[in-house]
Amino acid sequence: MLSEPHTVRPPPSTGGPCERRYVDPSGIAWCVHELSVLNRPPALYFESLGAFRRVSEYPADWLLLTTDEIEILSHKT
Repeated sequence: MLSEPHTVRPPPSTGGPCERRYVDPSGIAWCVHELSVLNRPPALYFESLGAFRRVSEYPADWLLLTTDEIEILSHKT
């Protein structure tokens, strides 16, 4: 039995920069950007329509990571 393809859901319209976009294995599109917020160290922010993730420890060359690597990174706390 063949499974139906995932529907790709677009990332949210944040109005802010999106330095990197990718689609995860379940078909969810993510927008990733680096941001430094007052009184906090810089972090990567991963945003989709239904979720948000913040990762504070990440490599300086994160833009060069493969899609698989950026997906793994997005789950680090």
